[in-house]
Amino acid sequence: MALDTWPILNALAIGLAAGIAILAALSIIPRTAAIARSLWVTLLTEVVILAGAAVPFLVGGLWLKAFLVLLSARVGYECAAVTVKRLPSVPVGRAGHIPLAVAGISAALSVAAMVVPVGYSVAFASAFVLLAGVLLVSRPRSRHAPVVEALIFPGSLLFAFVSVASDAALAPVLLLAFLLVETYDSYALLGGKVWGRSKAFPNLSPNKTIEGLAFGAGALALTTVIAGYLLLGMPPLKALMVAAVVAVFSVAGDLAASRLKRAAGVKDYPAVLPRQGGLFDIVDAWLMTGPALAVLALLGGF
Repeated sequence: MALDTWPILNALAIGLAAGIAILAALSIIPRTAAIARSLWVTLLTEVVILAGAAVPFLVGGLWLKAFLVLLSARVGYECAAVTVKRLPSVPVGRAGHIPLAVAGISAALSVAAMVVPVGYSVAFASAFVLLAGVLLVSRPRSRHAPVVEALIFPGSLLFAFVSVASDAALAPVLLLAFLLVETYDSYALLGGKVWGRSKAFPNLSPNKTIEGLAFGAGALALTTVIAGYLLLGMPPLKALMVAAVVAVFSVAGDLAASRLKRAAGVKDYPAVLPRQGGLFDIVDAWLMTGPALAVLALLGGF
């Protein structure tokens, strides 16, 4: 199914309106008022993030390409700034130059990814992840493990992401992925704040709770089924399949990025927004979910 950008943006507007309505309702209920009111700043930040991601895909052309290059450069910089902390053999004087060099390499690779057919880029990323994963399992204590991990994620998946975004037929899929990822994260955050008790991943992501993830998954499934049918004509079963992919890969992307931070002993990547951390903290789930959803689309999943 070919996706059009405007229905997805309409879904974005509806999703934001629904989120505002739910948060407003919870803000006047005595039991949840204090928690809900504390989330308004987070909601406003989410609006800024959503606009920043949606506008380049809406405008397209050079704006989208520039966005992808800058995204790649910044993610590469942040990942390298954290990864270098895990490489004690790097001289202190050179440690500050490595992130800048990686940012330049990431930008150059994003330009190359723009001309690579999606099928080849996805196949390359999949093969690299599999190969590097085998290497890590066979040599778990290798001193090169931090570099290999960074090349797996975000490296290879970022390359596939840019390739997918450069394909006019699949670019709206990435926009849809971002909308659904943010929907899932927002509902999971709300559910965790109000009902969260049991830590889902206490070591990698201590703020995630089983109750929050369950509420987020249920709300995401309902939102995807309703919006998918009304705005995209998507059958409910396919909508549920899309929601499942988004839920699984969103959590996987977030945990993969968190693992790199925890291993380096830092809380956030170099910050770009207050209360959000670095750009990689914002897009980690998107970088994992976007290509996965594109593969589903290529296979005829929707």
